[in-house]
Amino acid sequence: EERGIVQGIIDSLDRRLHTQTSRERPFRKLVICGTCGGPMYPGGSRPYAGGYAPAMFRCHACECARKPYRGVVSDPTIGKYVIPILSGLIRAQDDPGLVPTPEALEKLLLSSDVYKGASIAPEDLGILFRQVGRSHEALSPDAPPEGDREGEKAALMESIRTEKRALDRLNHIYLYDDASMTEQEYMQRHSEITSRIAKLEDAISALSDSSDDAVEYMASHLLMKAYLLSDHPDYMEIVRTVSIPVFQEYLLHTIRSVTMTDKKMTCITLYSGLQVTISYR
Repeated sequence: EERGIVQGIIDSLDRRLHTQTSRERPFRKLVICGTCGGPMYPGGSRPYAGGYAPAMFRCHACECARKPYRGVVSDPTIGKYVIPILSGLIRAQDDPGLVPTPEALEKLLLSSDVYKGASIAPEDLGILFRQVGRSHEALSPDAPPEGDREGEKAALMESIRTEKRALDRLNHIYLYDDASMTEQEYMQRHSEITSRIAKLEDAISALSDSSDDAVEYMASHLLMKAYLLSDHPDYMEIVRTVSIPVFQEYLLHTIRSVTMTDKKMTCITLYSGLQVTISYR
């Protein structure tokens, strides 16, 4: 029921729902090549049997450009590594009792089969363990309070009213007191006041847009949390059922980068700056 309510909020803000032929790229601007440290860029591919066309991320730098197949990885492959980590972090933060020790946290985060024989760097694991249970800082900061924006908007509206009163007085003086100012002086002052009013109105518009963004931000996090807390969260299920803009919004406020080396995730940097470095036997 909660998922349905949140999805309704998202739908009202963004009607561009995902279709199975969509070529939007959920991990765009997030994937880094583990060989050279450069960005990996998404390209198209043939659709899967269900109609989904995965993004193929390629590194075009240095030695990777000369070994094209070594530096190619699909977004479903990236998702198989990313989703279990995010799911494990959410579970651990919701119920710190699940991870009484760093070793228990590592087991939870690396529970997927893709992490068979893998381990998290001890230093990263220690920092992550200390953060889990304290707050939601490990994943991302909260959206700015709505009340702060409302206060700013009210102050801007009062400034606009003040400027409009000044404009009314200017017009009155110019119309009824011919000796008070020249036409050139009037035009200059009129231009200055109207320019200030326009800037204040632009600021109010920006605040209104950010308010809508905050609603979508929080709604996307609630919706994605519901999926990630399911018994077996699956990347392909998410991209086929969740609005891609919603998924992208969540990823961009949760992850800073994902490092892929030989088609395996070797590091994920969370939005808060925390890193999870992974090695494989």
